Amino acid sequence: MRLLWVTGRRLGSDLASTTELNLASELVARNVEVTLISPGKKIVSDFHHIAVKKGGVVGFETYITSKGVAEVINSDFDLDNDFDLILVDWRLVFFLRRILTKTNKWVVIDRGPPAYSG
Repeated sequence: MRLLWVTGRRLGSDLASTTELNLASELVARNVEVTLISPGKKIVSDFHHIAVKKGGVVGFETYITSKGVAEVINSDFDLDNDFDLILVDWRLVFFLRRILTKTNKWVVIDRGPPAYSG
């Protein structure tokens, strides 16, 4: 399975990003190809991470993140052929709706509390 996960969390610096980090790593361990797009700096991991710019203006972070995600998706991927499932952080759906409506492979994710190895 090939999974694209788009999140608004800054991996490695947002404390709540443990959900994305641990779940993505566990999926890879179960032979799922995971590509995760998020704002901030690229992290080294067992899944493919693509970092996009996060805005510094309060109130516009999600919009700027969404623009970066849209640029990456439009230039690098064919959503229908490159992925079997696309998880999209609820905060980004509104701004990515034009891209998302071109495929029926996406679902909204509202991540819960941080995931821990136990």
